[in-house]
Amino acid sequence: MILYVYRDNYPALELVGRIETHSGAGERFAYAPAYLERSNTQPISVSLPLSETPFEAKALRPYFEGLLPEEGARRRLARALGVKETSYLRILGHVGLECIGDVVIADRELAPDYLCPAYESCSPMWLSEQSGGEDSIKFAKLQVHSRLSLAGAQTKTGLYHEKEASIEQGWHLPIESAPSTHIVKTAHAEFPDLGINEYLCMSAARLCGLKVPRASIIATKQPLFCVERYDRAIPNNPIIVDGLPVPQRLHQEDLCQAFGIRSGGDYKYQEYRWDGLRGVARFLYDNAVLPAEDITELLRITVFSYLIGNCDNHLKNLSIVYRSDWSDISLAPAYDLVSTTYYQRLERDMAMRIGKHRDIDLITPDDFEMLASDIGLSSRLVAREARSIAEQLESTFDEAASDALRNGVAQATAVRDAILRDAEKRIQLLTS
Repeated sequence: MILYVYRDNYPALELVGRIETHSGAGERFAYAPAYLERSNTQPISVSLPLSETPFEAKALRPYFEGLLPEEGARRRLARALGVKETSYLRILGHVGLECIGDVVIADRELAPDYLCPAYESCSPMWLSEQSGGEDSIKFAKLQVHSRLSLAGAQTKTGLYHEKEASIEQGWHLPIESAPSTHIVKTAHAEFPDLGINEYLCMSAARLCGLKVPRASIIATKQPLFCVERYDRAIPNNPIIVDGLPVPQRLHQEDLCQAFGIRSGGDYKYQEYRWDGLRGVARFLYDNAVLPAEDITELLRITVFSYLIGNCDNHLKNLSIVYRSDWSDISLAPAYDLVSTTYYQRLERDMAMRIGKHRDIDLITPDDFEMLASDIGLSSRLVAREARSIAEQLESTFDEAASDALRNGVAQATAVRDAILRDAEKRIQLLTS
C-alpha cells in the first residue's frame, strides 16, 4: 500500500512524500526528492526532520497516527469503514483528505489542481438529527462520507459555517477535500453534559484573556458543541465556491506528534518522556518564534486548567501552529478545556504536575513557585497571572452561562454552579 502525503499550497497541492508498506517490513515514510530540493523546504513535523533517509514505523507513527481519532471514536470510524481499528494507515487512506492542519493524505496520486471543494447545505433539522449521542455512529459515517480525519477521543466532525449566519443556520458538509471551518462534537453517552461543560470552560477562558477559539453551542435535543478551527482561515482573495469563500489550511501538530510520542494508551500522560511542563517550556524556548509570549500563555492555560479542575490537559491537548510557509512556530490557541472534576467518578490527578504535585487537591502556593522556576518565568509574573485569572473566574462563568441560557441551553446554570463549587478552594488559594 502507498499513501501520498501532500501539503495544501492554497489552492494547489504539493507532494511532500510517500508512506509505503511492505509485507513483513512494516511501513516507511520518505520525503519526495523534489520536495527536498526546493528552496526554503520545511519538515512536515518537528519529529520528522528533513532527510533523504526514510523514516521507519517507530519514527513515523506518532505523527501520522496522531492525525486520526482515538479510542471509541476510532473504533466507530473503523467499523463504519469495515477495517481493523489497528490498521491506522488504511483508515488514514480513507479519511485523510481533510486532516487537522495543512496536510492532505490520499491513497492515490492527486493532480496539483485536485483541490476542487464542494459543500452540501445542512438544514437545522439535519443538524439536530446528528446529535444522537456518543454511542451513535452517525458522525463516524459523516467522516467517511466527507473523508475527514479529526484527532481526539470524542466523536466529532468538521463542518463549514457561513460567517454571517446565526449558529443554528448556515451549515454545510464538506465533500472530499473541502476544508471545514468548525469542529462539531456530539453529546457523549457517558458524560451527557460534556458539550455544555466544554462550552462554559472555553468561553470563560476566552473572557479571562486566554487565546481560545470562539466556541458556540446549539440547543438541539442533545446540545452540540461547536468551535472555530484555528488551523483554517479565510485568505484576502479566497476561492469562491457556490458563493462560499473557501478557507486556507494552516499547518499544525499537537505536542505528542512534535515530540514523537504516540498518543494512544497512556503515552500522552507519561511525563517522564518529555519532562512535563518544564520540557514543554524548553521546547517552546527552542522552537517558537516568540518563546516568552508562548511560555506565558502556557502558564495561563495551566493556571486556568487548575482552577476549573481540568485534569486532562495532557500533551496531545497542546499544539503548535505554523505560518502558511511552515516556517515560524507558535503555541496554538487552547482547546479541549473541560472541567473533569465536575465528574466525581474521575480521578483528580492532573495530566502534568504543578511543582511537586499531580493531585489537584494537594497543590500549594509553593508548587506555583516551583512552576515558575520550571518554565523559566519570574515568581512575581506567575503570581500576578494566577491571581488575575482566579479573580475573573466566577464572573466569566456567569457570563458564559447567561449566553448559553439565552441560546436555550437550560442545563448551563447547574453545570456552572457545580464547576464553581469545586473551584472555590482553588480560587482562594490563588487570591489569598
